[in-house]
Amino acid sequence: MKLQDQYPFDSAIVGLNGIYSTVGENSFFINSLCIVAEDHIITRGQNYLLCVSPDGNDVEFNEVKLLDAFYYDTSVNLIVQDLLSGIKYTITQCLECGEIHCNWMLVDTNFLLKKVKGEEHASK
Repeated sequence: MKLQDQYPFDSAIVGLNGIYSTVGENSFFINSLCIVAEDHIITRGQNYLLCVSPDGNDVEFNEVKLLDAFYYDTSVNLIVQDLLSGIKYTITQCLECGEIHCNWMLVDTNFLLKKVKGEEHASK
């Protein structure tokens, strides 16, 4: 059972506001600057680069696997597993809090590489 089934949300309102929606069985649209992926869609079971800046200065990079995501009480919650240590943890981002401050970013490295290559070709 998907975690989203345990944390129901008003999909009509949230989806119409373009904030969060499920895409098929395993993917999630999350309209946040913290999600760097094609069309802001991330998929369960895929590997991502998690960039975290807990103090606002130094940045830590961890390769993680997305285990699940759910929307609850104005926030999106991502359950990830660190690929090196095997530790599972949840990262949270309030999507309806007015000011969005990302102290973490989940990056689809394949999308980032395509974007960089596309910009290189455009500049030539």
